[in-house]
Amino acid sequence: MKNISRGTGVLLVLALTLLNCSACRAQQKNAATTDYVVGGEHFAKRTINDTQQGNMPAAIVYLPKSWTMQSKINWNYAWTENPVAFAMEADNPANAEAFFSYPMLKLESLQVPQNMRQYAGKMPQQGERLPMGSIYMNPMQPLQGLELFVKKQRGTMPNFKFVGKADLPDLAKQLGLDPLPNQHGVAVEITYDLNGKPVEEAFFGVFFLVQGANTGVNAGAIKQTNWGYQALTSFRAPAGTLDKRIKVFAAISKSLHPLPAWTARSTAIAQQLVAIFNQKLKQGYDQIRAAQATMEQVMKNDAAFNKSIEAQMAANRQSGGGSSDDGSGGGGGGGGRSVQDKWDDLYRGVDTVNDPTTGGTKQLSNLESDHWGDGFGNFFSTNDHNADPNGNIPGNWQRLSEAP
Repeated sequence: MKNISRGTGVLLVLALTLLNCSACRAQQKNAATTDYVVGGEHFAKRTINDTQQGNMPAAIVYLPKSWTMQSKINWNYAWTENPVAFAMEADNPANAEAFFSYPMLKLESLQVPQNMRQYAGKMPQQGERLPMGSIYMNPMQPLQGLELFVKKQRGTMPNFKFVGKADLPDLAKQLGLDPLPNQHGVAVEITYDLNGKPVEEAFFGVFFLVQGANTGVNAGAIKQTNWGYQALTSFRAPAGTLDKRIKVFAAISKSLHPLPAWTARSTAIAQQLVAIFNQKLKQGYDQIRAAQATMEQVMKNDAAFNKSIEAQMAANRQSGGGSSDDGSGGGGGGGGRSVQDKWDDLYRGVDTVNDPTTGGTKQLSNLESDHWGDGFGNFFSTNDHNADPNGNIPGNWQRLSEAP
C-alpha cells in the first residue's frame, strides 16, 4: 500500500485494518456464529431479501445489534449489461456513524476516428445512461474516478473537502473479489458537516478496466473501453472518531456477502436477458429498441421467464466448466464452450464464431453483430444485417455462425 497524501494518517490505518481484520477472518471461519463482539459492539446477523425475486434471501451482513439497516436490490431487465443494483446503509442511532455499500459502477466509452463518425451515429454525452445499463464516460485514473464518484455522493454537503487519499493495490485480493483486468484498489477521505456537526468519511473502491478493438475490416480503428469500480463502500463517523471505530467498520465490510442460491439465480437471469437481447438484435432491432423489447418481453411473460430461469440454473449446474477458446482459431474441443466462456466473451466485448479457415473458432469484436469470413483468414464485421460483402469485396464470403 502506498500513501499518496500527507493530509491524514487515519485513512491508512483504516485501510490496514480493513485488509488485516483478524476478527473478520475469525468470523468467516466460523459461519455458525450468530453473535460476536468487535470493538465493544455485539454483532448479529441480518438477512437482505430481494423483493423482486419473491423476497428471496440474497445476502447476509453482520451489524452491531443496535444499528438500523436499509437495503435495496433493484432489477432493470432492459439493462442487460448491468441488470441488478444492490445498495445498503446501516446507521448507528446514537450518532453519525454509518456504513454504506454502493452498486457496482459500470462505465463505457468508445473511441471512434473522425473519418468513421458518420457511420457511428450520434455519440452519447458524458454521464449518459446507455441502453444496456452502463454509463458513458471516458476512462480516468483510479483515484480520479473515485473522487468524481465521491463528489456526486457528498459534494453538496456543507464544508465538503478531500483530506486524504491512498493507493491499495491488494484490496481486490484481500476482499476476495472475482478477478477483473487491471484491478486496483483506491481510497479517499473527506470531511463535511452533517446536521450542523463535522463528520469524516472514508470511501473505498476497486478500479477495473478492459479495452478491446474492432477486428473487422477497420481493425483497431474503433476502440471500446469498459471500466468502473467494484466493492464501493464508505464508512462515516463524527469528526475525530473514525480511527477509533475502524475495527467495527472493517468487520461490517468483510461480513457482507451474497448467498449462493441468489448468486446462481441472478447469474441465470443475466444470461437469459442477454439471450433475449441478442435475439432481438438478430431480428433487426437497434440496441435501444432491443433493450426496451427485452424488458417488455420479460414483464409480459413473467411466468415463462421464471421457468426459463429455472432451466438456465439447471443447465449451469450441469455444465460445471467446459473448454474455452483463446481466439487463435484452434477450437475449444471437448464438450463445447461453457457458460463461463460465454460470459467471459460478453465482458471482454467479443463474439466467438465458427471459423471456416481452421474448422475451429475465432473471436471478433461484438461492436458489430454480423460477422463474415472468406475461408482464407479474412473477416468482415458489420451492424447492417442486410450487408453482403460478396460482390463488394473480393472473395467468397460466408456469414459466420455463433460457436455453441
